[in-house]
Amino acid sequence: MTLTKILLSTALIANLAACSGGSSDAPDTQTVEPDSNLSMNDSSLDDSAMADDNMNDDKMDNMAEAERGEVLTRDVMSPTGDKIGTVTLTDLGVDGTEVKLDVSGLEQGTHAMHFHQTGKCVGPDFKSAGGHFNPTNMEHGFDTANGPHAGDMKNIEVGVSGEGIFTVTNDRVSIRNGESDLPPLLDADGSALILHMKADDYTSQPSGAAGARVGCAELTP
Repeated sequence: MTLTKILLSTALIANLAACSGGSSDAPDTQTVEPDSNLSMNDSSLDDSAMADDNMNDDKMDNMAEAERGEVLTRDVMSPTGDKIGTVTLTDLGVDGTEVKLDVSGLEQGTHAMHFHQTGKCVGPDFKSAGGHFNPTNMEHGFDTANGPHAGDMKNIEVGVSGEGIFTVTNDRVSIRNGESDLPPLLDADGSALILHMKADDYTSQPSGAAGARVGCAELTP
């Protein structure tokens, strides 16, 4: 073999060895670093969602408060001129008026509660308040075909202590007839909240056979 052929063979063998050593059947490997930006973004999204929920809750609370409207509080007086409690009216718009009564000094038992037509409480009989608030000319009582009066409300139950806190909704009256078409309690001569000695039977005319007037609150501007 000539020197040239020997050199060429040696070079060929070297090249083959280099190619064989540079190749591998093992797959390439990579290290995947955690995406810190993604984690932060996920956290930000969670915080944003919670903030939106809180904003929605606050908005709902504010809307509910706004819908409740005007609040009017007046003293409830006894036939002898003593304060026996308070009544708080809250305007509910088209849903009427919320009536919250906080009272003491009553006899145990069932008592009628009505709105009367004039905002004047002169003891001892409170006849100055007139008859039931009835601008729509209905009959008295929840159990009559042509009732009830706008001023009719459900009876209240007073315990042995003579005290009680009662909340009812009268959906037939407004405080000032603002955004609703309901007749206003604060009309030209106002109105009165009257508590009676006995229960309203919801049928007897003109006032449910509820007996004497034992409490009165003047509802005037």
